[in-house]
Amino acid sequence: MMADIESGPDERALREDIAAPAFLAGEANGYWAIVAIAWPEVFAWIAAGDRKNAPTRFHVRARCARYPHRGPTGTFWDPEGKAPLSHARWPKGRSRVKHVFRTNWEDGVAFYHPYDGLALEKHPDWPQKYPKKLWTRNHTIADWLAEFHELLNSDEYEGV
Repeated sequence: MMADIESGPDERALREDIAAPAFLAGEANGYWAIVAIAWPEVFAWIAAGDRKNAPTRFHVRARCARYPHRGPTGTFWDPEGKAPLSHARWPKGRSRVKHVFRTNWEDGVAFYHPYDGLALEKHPDWPQKYPKKLWTRNHTIADWLAEFHELLNSDEYEGV
């Protein structure tokens, strides 16, 4: 029999956070759910507002190495193809939706948002520009999912 491999502190922190009330409340309300964890990747879906010819949820892959010290790096995911979602099928919108869900930055491998670990690393000026939207080690995966759930359910979201 093979012994269980001990998970590291970043994976343990994430698993504690998905058992916490903030995460469980969002899940119970149908805002999001974790589909699978293949550490350091976490696969989830986020509910989206009802728009014509658009899905009611988007799947995401979040790379969570160094969690919670570094925010997850997320992209939209095609669970059937087991690959990043085609850019043509990404959510479209105005203002913040258009800005955050860009496919023309880093080829869409990360959301363009101060909660995203890669985006924050690439923009050292963001802590001064966006102090209230900045990932800190006090944030959890529930905060991350809630931020993108809010965008996908805002008036700025127009569908795909």
